[in-house]
Amino acid sequence: MTKRDLLALEDWSPADVETVLKLARRIKQGELSGGLERRILGLVLLRPEPHIRLSLETAMSLHGGQAVEAEAEQHIVDTARVLGRMTDAVAVRAFETSGSWAAAREDSLLNSFARHCPKPVINVGSARRDPCQALADSLTLQERLGRVEGKRFVLTWAWHPRALPITVPASAALAAAGLGMELVIARPERLRARSRRHRSDPQDSTGNGWRVRSYQR
Repeated sequence: MTKRDLLALEDWSPADVETVLKLARRIKQGELSGGLERRILGLVLLRPEPHIRLSLETAMSLHGGQAVEAEAEQHIVDTARVLGRMTDAVAVRAFETSGSWAAAREDSLLNSFARHCPKPVINVGSARRDPCQALADSLTLQERLGRVEGKRFVLTWAWHPRALPITVPASAALAAAGLGMELVIARPERLRARSRRHRSDPQDSTGNGWRVRSYQR
């Protein structure tokens, strides 16, 4: 199996994403099943969420494979190497625990695991990205709206008593941008979306000519 990680949606081209979405539609319509016989998906959930584990286990079981959760009690590098020998791919959920956004935005645990694991690594939730959620959002947008290119996707700020991860809104924004939608971010004046010109900036990654307007509330 050729190693190709899915750590962030913008790491894949829009054409690759559309190929995945077409395959997902065929599976949902019952045209395809199976294909994962004798395949093992390793799970490393450093921030456990029951619905994530159950959804991955169910998906593998329905298509003939098996998901096996590993307790990452040993060093992350050792865990990556061991699972790389014993599984066909690994789904990782990892968040930085230092409380520093400067550290969290590097996704160092996830990236270190991917570097040392010889099998494909799938990000199922980190401080910056959740590409599986972004793919699900993309499929939902297409199913509900049909042709979505050029349509407007509004992402609006809402107050919360504590700071929340940017994972879900960032992934939703990337999903819309990757589909060629007009992305509108509504926010208070003092809050502004931060991006870096490498990897985390969808405008530099998707090549879809997306547009962003920022409104103050």
